[in-house]
Amino acid sequence: MNLEYPSIFGAYRAYLSDIRRINICISIRVHKCV
Repeated sequence: MNLEYPSIFGAYRAYLSDIRRINICISIRVHKCV
């Protein structure tokens, strides 16, 4: 089970990064999402 944690953590980090990018996109709204 320990072997799964690194990949899950990496995926979770990428997930949070995507959410932050989407949130910034929504908050700005004037600029295009890239």
